Amino acid sequence: MTELGELGLSSYEEKAYRTLLVTGSVTAAELSDTSGVPKGRIYDVLNGLEARKLIWRQSSDPNQYVAVQPETVVDRLLAERAYELKQEWDRYREKAETVRSNLLPTPCLVLPPIDGSLRRSHRKIPSS
Repeated sequence: MTELGELGLSSYEEKAYRTLLVTGSVTAAELSDTSGVPKGRIYDVLNGLEARKLIWRQSSDPNQYVAVQPETVVDRLLAERAYELKQEWDRYREKAETVRSNLLPTPCLVLPPIDGSLRRSHRKIPSS
């Protein structure tokens, strides 16, 4: 896995982002051709990157896409990853609490041993 992949980008997202860093402002079709991201996927990839504020779209006909500065992108990806890890940590803590409570002894009623007189009276009851 690549470094950007470890921070949360898919391989297509990384290809598109790295290509935008080199090419500057390009259309989706140009980006697909230069990055190797299939034309059928390029808009999904661009929309995902834009939603995460890692690229921005220039309104023109056709739209042009530009990469956000790498320092900003790395900070945003790191913040996303930290949030995901915090959520995962919280889920594990909740699970641990559940496990702890399930492992505690269950309260139960402990009866003293049956004394001899009760045993004797039990034996005297005729069975049907």
